[in-house]
Amino acid sequence: MNTVDLKNQLSSKFLLSLVLLSFISNSNAQSTTATLTISAYISELISISITPVGNYSNLNVNSTQIDVPVATIYESSNSTNGYLIKARSVNNGKIQNTKSADNVPYMLRYGNGGAVQLTSNDQVMREQNIGGTYNAVNKDVTISFQGIPATNLKSGAYNDVITFTIESK
Repeated sequence: MNTVDLKNQLSSKFLLSLVLLSFISNSNAQSTTATLTISAYISELISISITPVGNYSNLNVNSTQIDVPVATIYESSNSTNGYLIKARSVNNGKIQNTKSADNVPYMLRYGNGGAVQLTSNDQVMREQNIGGTYNAVNKDVTISFQGIPATNLKSGAYNDVITFTIESK
């Protein structure tokens, strides 16, 4: 046997030994698995704000008014189940003289809803039944009333306070 043959034979045996060693090492390999769950929690956020518009603070109660704009309401919610908008009136839906019982009853309309005579108890003005994200949804608020001649009303300031509430379902 010559030197070249001996080298080739030794190289072949060495290579075969490496392959077998590698196979034996891999067949004894162990494996473990670890998992990581990442998560987040989004809190429920609901808000309502109001911007008065028009002559809301200087209404002409001596002549009949229909759907006079008095405010724009901005609703925001990320509630999963939707939300309600409620309204109530300090003077039970009447623009009341601050020093006497004289008053001018009015009807309030919220967005495209029907006209409602407010009371001192919360009344549902709008119901958003589908949950989701609603950002600055705006709804116009208007009032209507039958005018009363000044000769039938005592002089002085007349007002009412309307409270709007947003509530998640």
